[in-house]
Amino acid sequence: MLSKNKEITKAGEKLINGIDYRLGFEEEEGADFRELFLRWKEKAILTDEEYERYIEWLKKEVDIRTEAVVGGGHRKSYYKAAALVAFLGETLESNGMANGRRILIEHYTKMHPRKRAFKGEFEMLK
Repeated sequence: MLSKNKEITKAGEKLINGIDYRLGFEEEEGADFRELFLRWKEKAILTDEEYERYIEWLKKEVDIRTEAVVGGGHRKSYYKAAALVAFLGETLESNGMANGRRILIEHYTKMHPRKRAFKGEFEMLK
């Protein structure tokens, strides 16, 4: 929701699919979760203060989840952490941060330099 991009990237698609699966969403009248989300996103408007509050919360949440997954050695879930990091970077870029995706990915891969599988997950999101 915080991203101003109209198209959904690979990282965004992975996150949406995860939400869809966890909610047990079933198509209603031909609309899928992705379409409904995009329609809702067009109508929902955030103030600058709300954006700042949500983005700060999101940064903390991504830190916590990435450390739990990658720092905890849950290798089969590295793709989840990579999608969160990549999409947060894309969101920051869409709101004016130059090279936000690259900067965040570099930050997290430097935090976990010995986790080559984690680095590899970012390649899958290009």
